Amino acid sequence: MTHTEYIIWGVKPNETEEEILYTKATTMDQAKKVIELLELVHKCTGTRIQTLDLGACPSQQWNNKNLIN
Repeated sequence: MTHTEYIIWGVKPNETEEEILYTKATTMDQAKKVIELLELVHKCTGTRIQTLDLGACPSQQWNNKNLIN
């Protein structure tokens, strides 16, 4: 069994630098819902989901097209 983490990145209102906004999503669907909330309610921009498979060899992850959705 592998463990996947969904890290949400984006830019907060009145900021210019991207940073980690949320790290507790346990599924891709949950991460997408959090992004909707961050964009609509909190007015964050440039949001994206970084997917990390903690069960995979790190050297193989950088070749994964699904690393950033």
